[in-house]
Amino acid sequence: MAPVGWHLFTLGLACGVALLMMAAFLDVSRRWLRWLLLASGLLMIGRYVLMAVYAIGRAEAGWGLPPLWVASRVGLMLPGAVAIDQLIRHPAMTPRKLLGWVAPWVCLSGGLILAGPGPWANPSASWRLRLVGIEGAFILMLVGLCGLLFRKPVAKPIKLSLLALALAYGCLALDGLLLARAGWYLHAFLYREMIALLAVWAAFRTAQTAGV
Repeated sequence: MAPVGWHLFTLGLACGVALLMMAAFLDVSRRWLRWLLLASGLLMIGRYVLMAVYAIGRAEAGWGLPPLWVASRVGLMLPGAVAIDQLIRHPAMTPRKLLGWVAPWVCLSGGLILAGPGPWANPSASWRLRLVGIEGAFILMLVGLCGLLFRKPVAKPIKLSLLALALAYGCLALDGLLLARAGWYLHAFLYREMIALLAVWAAFRTAQTAGV
């Protein structure tokens, strides 16, 4: 276990990266979509704050609502999908259609988290496997979509952003394997999440500068 100071430094860094990602959302034209994206960023930051409270010993050992600790993964679903849409700007894909595609996955994951074990209980193996299955299926589709679009004749910066998103979200699948084994709090989680946050931020910036 790393010293508390290192935990807090890593969590503070993760909050900063999340804020950086949220800054890119401010340029989204649709106000309602912008607020949804900002809310997803706040969900990420809220998780990091909760983990910091636990790290400094301001909570009991079993406290922290383990389901809430993974709830930020829901917060990574919408930004990843919107980032791809911002890069490609397909005329047949509207923000509302995109939200309709993402919403069922968010609702499934969020509903399962809310219906999870109580604050003093350890999640069962079946609960963890269901959550990992839902999020894993979403990540698989997201990575597959990036792979299909990567083969299209698009500008090189866009291809690089699609590749970065695919690799970053693919790495998040490793978290699912650790979650299934009840590995709740590892620095590796934060590192891979920060990579995903940076990939989303880069995709939004690329979409704004690549002339799409």
